[in-house]
Amino acid sequence: MLFWLLALACFGDKAPVGTPDTGDTGKFENIYPEASDCEELLLDVEGTTYSVEGDTWSAMVGDTWIVWMRCDGALLLGTIHMRFEPPTVANVDENTALFVETGDATLTYQVGSFRLEQAVSVAE
Repeated sequence: MLFWLLALACFGDKAPVGTPDTGDTGKFENIYPEASDCEELLLDVEGTTYSVEGDTWSAMVGDTWIVWMRCDGALLLGTIHMRFEPPTVANVDENTALFVETGDATLTYQVGSFRLEQAVSVAE
């Protein structure tokens, strides 16, 4: 059995994913889609007191939002990074935000190489 595994590793006809391309650049091939592959990249929010006023989303202290990112309507899954600036406006746990302080903030949300920012206003 060990002989067959060794033979397969040495003489396999397929190059492993992520190996350098055949060009002289020595760079790795990009096997992942770029953010530009999305015609429409948007945030989908499930939560209380969610409203849009111009370019700013509104919430109230005590509201909870669950935030998802969509690319052309398809839900993007992967490692999620969500944060608010200033960070004191909301407590964040993965893709869930609990608003704890009034004020204006910027929500930054990222899944893989896809990233969006959104203005948020939190009222009492």
